[in-house]
Amino acid sequence: EMQSQPSKNAGLRFICGIICKSKISRFERILFRATRGNMLFNQAPSEEKIMDPISSEM
Repeated sequence: EMQSQPSKNAGLRFICGIICKSKISRFERILFRATRGNMLFNQAPSEEKIMDPISSEM
């Protein structure tokens, strides 16, 4: 008789952050492949201007 036990690695995990609009589709494809399609991708535009820490540009 087989019994299933919850995996210790299972659970809800998330990634959040801000990336350029031009890189959103590439980032989504990378996540899709890394998770083998087991993901939910959501995006929302940022109304604020954000300073680039490397170039100090807005």
